[in-house]
Amino acid sequence: MEILGAWPVYPGHPCTIALCILRKYPRIADAFAPTEHGWPEALGDGDIPGAGGCVHQGLHLIQRILADGDTPEEATAWGVERWRDRTLVGGDHRDQYEAGVAEAERIAPLLLEELRRLVKVVP
Repeated sequence: MEILGAWPVYPGHPCTIALCILRKYPRIADAFAPTEHGWPEALGDGDIPGAGGCVHQGLHLIQRILADGDTPEEATAWGVERWRDRTLVGGDHRDQYEAGVAEAERIAPLLLEELRRLVKVVP
């Protein structure tokens, strides 16, 4: 992954996945476009890392800005909470929690920049 310099932490932090989606799809509507199977294009895209549910969370993070009116910071905080819920509360991939947090912190400036560009918010 050129964005991270390494393969992302599995099963995929929503913030990391959202950044990958935003970088891959200059026209964000294309990421949400349904495939012939009915799921969003980004879900079946081999360039977007992560388990299916986590890719959905990355898409939902973006959707929170586009449709729900969240700020980039609010949407990012939502992604952080989903990672905590999945790995610590739910116990799914608990051993990946710290690595996912570190990854999300490392890419946070890039993600916020992309989200602000998406809504044309001046920092």
